[in-house]
Parts: sequence; structure tokens; C-alpha cells
Amino acid sequence: MAKVYKDFDEFFLAKDDTMTVKLFGNEYDIPTSLSAKLALSMSKQVKEDPSQEMQVDQVIEFLNLIYGQENIEDWLDNGISITQLTDVLTWTMQQYSQAKVNVPAQKKRKAPVKKQ
Repeated sequence: MAKVYKDFDEFFLAKDDTMTVKLFGNEYDIPTSLSAKLALSMSKQVKEDPSQEMQVDQVIEFLNLIYGQENIEDWLDNGISITQLTDVLTWTMQQYSQAKVNVPAQKKRKAPVKKQ
């Protein structure tokens, strides 16, 4: 029986695109696709209370997941306002929502993992 092998590390690296955001004179490269951790965190927030507006700590948490905590702390040290932080998150999420996602339907099954 033939063994099928797929190196997703190599595959994802080849598809690894970024978008650049400039703020306070610095440029930040972020992935062009939303991280699963951020998507799941946002989904959880909406499920808990769909009518609730996003709180400041949630804005910062989500921005940390995208841009990195150290960068967000630099922005805060540079005097960014909560309105500006929200604008950055809103713009970033709009970019992610414009990305096309193509996920083929497949059977649900668990795949064994071989750790290296």
C-alpha cells in the first residue's frame, strides 16, 4: 500500500503572505489570514453575548493576537487612543473579511499525529 505524505509546514510557508501596516513610523507585517486562535476567541465572545459591544480589554487582547503584545504596548506608550486602537482593529478585521476562504468539504475523522 502506498504511503501518502503531505508536508504542511512547507505548504503553508510557500503560501505565507503578509500585509503591512504603518503606525507611529513603524511598519508591521501581519499574516493575510486570520489566526485560528483569534477567530475562536471572537466566536466565543459573540456566542456568550451577541448584543454586547467589545470591551477595551477585548480590543487589546485581539490586537495582541494579531500584532503582538510588545507592539501594542509600544503603541500605548506612544499615546494611541482607544478610538485609534478600535480603528486599527476594525480595519484589520475588514481586511481579513475580504479574504476568500476555500475549504473543501471532507469527512470528519481524527488524524494520528507523529511527533518528531
